[in-house]
Amino acid sequence: MSILKLSMKQDLVDQNLPNNGILADILYVGDSNPKVRQDNSHRNVVIPVNDYGSDFEKNIDIPPGHYVIQATLPTGELISKDILIPDDGSEVVVNIQSELESPHEWLRWHNFLGNVQTQQSPPDFSRAPSPMDSLPSYDNYRRRRLRYRKLPEDLSVAAYSTSIEMPFDTGLNLNQLHATLMHDHHPALSGNKIWHTLNQIIDSNDDPQTIQQSLNGNSIDPSGRDNDFALYRLAAEGSLPLFAQPQNPVDYVGNDLERLYLMLSSANSLRLISLPIPWPQLDQTGEAVAEIMVPAHGADDVIDSNLAITDREVGSALGYLTAGDLISASKLFDRAEGMLFGKMTHPFAAVVGGYVMLKTSQKPGPWMDWVKNLMNWFDWLPDGAILFAWLKTDYQQSDADLQQAHDALLVAIDRGLPVCSLGISKLVELLRLFAADDPMCANHLKLIQPIAWRTDMGEPFTMLDLIRG
Repeated sequence: MSILKLSMKQDLVDQNLPNNGILADILYVGDSNPKVRQDNSHRNVVIPVNDYGSDFEKNIDIPPGHYVIQATLPTGELISKDILIPDDGSEVVVNIQSELESPHEWLRWHNFLGNVQTQQSPPDFSRAPSPMDSLPSYDNYRRRRLRYRKLPEDLSVAAYSTSIEMPFDTGLNLNQLHATLMHDHHPALSGNKIWHTLNQIIDSNDDPQTIQQSLNGNSIDPSGRDNDFALYRLAAEGSLPLFAQPQNPVDYVGNDLERLYLMLSSANSLRLISLPIPWPQLDQTGEAVAEIMVPAHGADDVIDSNLAITDREVGSALGYLTAGDLISASKLFDRAEGMLFGKMTHPFAAVVGGYVMLKTSQKPGPWMDWVKNLMNWFDWLPDGAILFAWLKTDYQQSDADLQQAHDALLVAIDRGLPVCSLGISKLVELLRLFAADDPMCANHLKLIQPIAWRTDMGEPFTMLDLIRG
């Protein structure tokens, strides 16, 4: 046997992911016998991600022979390596390296997660050169972003000049982007009042920035911005400068917490984001930062955004979840049950763990009681009640279970907007079960359905396009 040492080098600005990096299959191809190939192969291996000053490795005892390593990044990029393991008991070191470069150091987390469009953007002759102009042609911007428009392949860039009209959208002007932080104790956002407030905004004819100003949030500036991207870095203490860490990190959340929302507006668009803040690092080394990246490229004046949590234990798992790769995410969320158990110190992580458990678990267990406790112990958290209702319908054994699910739904609605987008989806799905027989559920469904239609289901945490371009 020899030792295969695997790692990935990816500078995440002094962050490492030793236990929650990227997934890889190590496939033995040195024999024609399918059983031999299967026995010698290793699947769903977690490869640590290092900055350039660290050397975390995954060590695997492996028989000699010919192997192919296939690593899948949260971006969707597949990296393959062909290796030969000698029959001398030696160590074979393999470093997985992505060729994709981040346009800025301050966007490296988003580049790693696949939120940054590395394909050259449509030309804009009215602006100065951008870091985007020199990036490789590979597009790691997730395919789910189909609404983003690219330069038609049959058009010549050289044909354009500043004197003719561009046949494509110019995108969002980030200089006109406004951001405000708001707490859920705001009269219009507290509890079930938020549902009526959001519907009033949807039906309003006012411009987005007038609506934003009427809610009286605290205005914040981006931590970093150029012509192509704006980045907001937020923690419990508020907005943080680039590369700064929280000065007074919150290590305990408990059952008494005010929800935080970020509202983004442009001339014709308005987006509301539910922030999972504070987010203590799951390795108990302080507080992670929530980074919200807003790209300029795409449909004219449309706000899009991606949220990354810089947690060393689950940061990349959330990236796979965002990409819609639930299978990979569930492999990295091997501690999902533990996240649910640790709800008293980290209810946001417990919510994510609960959704993963209900999506992937095939059998009952102690975690079911923890879901009930998540509902009962956190009266500010809608998702705990949604998870309990989901649990009672999936594992229904009697009419009493359905009644408990019904009652939990009403509790969830009374608590306000779910933290996770899947919570809104499940809320609507479960309300439909009771709407035909319960006028109250039918009325709630009418209230929440327009909001669900405006939810970005490609993001784990709730983002609403209240007005879109």
